[in-house]
Formats: sequence, structure tokens, C-alpha cells
Amino acid sequence: RRIICKTEQSNFVLSDQIKVIIGHGTGNQVMTESSEKFHFVKPSILDIYPVVGPYAGGTMVTLTGESLDAGSNMSVFIGYKYPCTNPQSVNASA
Repeated sequence: RRIICKTEQSNFVLSDQIKVIIGHGTGNQVMTESSEKFHFVKPSILDIYPVVGPYAGGTMVTLTGESLDAGSNMSVFIGYKYPCTNPQSVNASA
């Protein structure tokens, strides 16, 4: 069996075990805890290339950083208004 769940936002970096509580009420619960830790990480951008592009768009922008591939969804914007379409995570050593 598997349990799939979606995390809520964390306001800070955190590493901790996953706890699962099955049952309801105070006397009818069973708890288990993972041996591995789940890590909330904060992505950071270390470099942007190129740093300029034409008004017409079409510039392929490369972002280099840490934990940029964390999570299952990725959106990239210049400011909050201009999306970079089709973002892809690429191994830096490739």
C-alpha cells in the first residue's frame, strides 16, 4: 500500500521524519514514523545567463543554482508578470 499526500508550505528549511497516524479518537490510533527524513529546501539562484534579451522575447535563459529541481511543479517568471515558457530541469554536469 502507498499513501500519497501533498505538503503544505513551510516558512523555513526543515528536515524531519514523516509521521503517519492511522485511526481516530484518542484510544483507537496507531502511529508509525519514517527512518528517513523529508527535507524542505529553499531553492536559490546563483547565476542568470544571459542577463539581457530583446523586447520581442525568445531568449533562452539559463538559471544556475541550488535545489532548483525540488518539488513536482516548476514555474519561472521574470518579475511576476512575464513567464518563461517550458522550464526544464537539466543536470548541470550534462
